[in-house]
Amino acid sequence: MRKDILLSIVIPVYNSEKTINVTVKKIMKTLSSKLIYEIILVNDGSKDNSYTICKNLTKKYKFVKLIDLSKNFGQHNAILAGYNNVRGDYIICMDDDLQTPPEELWKLINKLDEGYDAVYAKYISKKHTILKRLGSNLNGFMLRALINKPKNLFLSSYCAIRRFLVDEIKKYEGPNPYLWGLILRATSNITNVEVKHRERKIGKSNYSIYKLIKLFLNGFINFSVKPLRFIFSLGCILALISIIFTIRIIIMRFIDPSLPAGWTSLAVMILFFSGVNLISLGLIGEYLGRSFLYQSKYTQYLIREKLNFNEKD
Repeated sequence: MRKDILLSIVIPVYNSEKTINVTVKKIMKTLSSKLIYEIILVNDGSKDNSYTICKNLTKKYKFVKLIDLSKNFGQHNAILAGYNNVRGDYIICMDDDLQTPPEELWKLINKLDEGYDAVYAKYISKKHTILKRLGSNLNGFMLRALINKPKNLFLSSYCAIRRFLVDEIKKYEGPNPYLWGLILRATSNITNVEVKHRERKIGKSNYSIYKLIKLFLNGFINFSVKPLRFIFSLGCILALISIIFTIRIIIMRFIDPSLPAGWTSLAVMILFFSGVNLISLGLIGEYLGRSFLYQSKYTQYLIREKLNFNEKD
């Protein structure tokens, strides 16, 4: 990698008072003076002493920068806050818990140098909890179904992307950014590189069932209208079945006039109008979904304080 390329490392920080200092030190040791770089710590409403530790790091090292958010907005929102303030040509995102080893940074950087737009770490042996593995597998299935993610592509929070992708991601104004979806929507020139994955020695995972479901819904709703199209198709199928059923009932009445009247017409009406209602909801939802995708402008994050950023940044 050329020495004149500035590298930006974005780290969302949440309740990591025991690990963030070590993480930064390991990054410094790994990169040494081989290139110009900056480390952007995004404190996402931590409830422990993370803010103070991050602030002390900015006082000690000018290349360490801090963005302090007003509350906990979520990992992807925090990363987006970092992306909106990076200066690098290469941008790396990594966790604050030492499970994604800083010593493997060069693997991602060198892979970008081969010409890829985005590189995701693929863990040789994952040390995540069962809950997080389940969430990862569920998101992977959803991305394949809705955004056409290649089946052999592994997505993780440890990744490196080029600056033009960050510039594209920054255009998204929705309240719930789903970074994997935004990157997959912008490029297909993506690859994996194998890295080690450590067991969590300090603390516990910040991902709860609620957060995993919220992340899943962000991707499921925000980046595809396929669910709405599925409902529309289902409505068409039900309407068609009701028509076929109507024809069948009419034929049966001609064959056997003794069939009791009333229930047949009621069943037909219920089936038919259920199908029509689903078609209508699908069409309305299509318009509402598209409107939501392009016009939603709720707050993504709110910055309370920025440290070590120049005014021009």
